[in-house]
Amino acid sequence: MDMNLTEQRVLVTGGSKGIGFAIADVFAADGADVMAVGRDEARLAAAKAHGTAIIAHACDIGDAAARKGLIEIAGDIDILVNCAGAIPGGDLFALPIETWQESWQLKVFGYIDLTRLRWKA
Repeated sequence: MDMNLTEQRVLVTGGSKGIGFAIADVFAADGADVMAVGRDEARLAAAKAHGTAIIAHACDIGDAAARKGLIEIAGDIDILVNCAGAIPGGDLFALPIETWQESWQLKVFGYIDLTRLRWKA
């Protein structure tokens, strides 16, 4: 499918595996310049070895300073795809509140902050 993405700059969080990698792969196959971000350098290297023309960058978007640095490195991106996540498994009441807060810091606040950092006025 040609989505006419040549020369578009795409940043995909959670891009080292699963849905995030599949999205990065499709964007790259359509001609976009893609930066895939994940916490695990080894998984990013394996994803890049798959043959996709992506730039791999290790970063924990659950960390505010890392998010700011990521946007500075990524530059003027056109498309932001947020796929990073560390959803805790288990019962709502069995997991400590700290586990839930850490998960939301990454999955919700990380996304909001990346978007604000990239497109702030």
